[in-house]
Amino acid sequence: MTFGHEQLDVYRLFLKYVGWVYRFCENLKGHRSARDRLLRASQSIPLNIVEGNGKATEANRRRFF
Repeated sequence: MTFGHEQLDVYRLFLKYVGWVYRFCENLKGHRSARDRLLRASQSIPLNIVEGNGKATEANRRRFF
């Protein structure tokens, strides 16, 4: 069983982006707060996609996006 958001190209693209950000941040020395912010920001994008796609009505989903 797959969820609706798993079929979205943009969701899959941003999962790859989150992986890239993690690999990029592994090489950052120091700047811990900047690294943490970058990681949190990259994770929030696919989470917002999932939340918006889970809205019950089409009008709610459009308004969220």
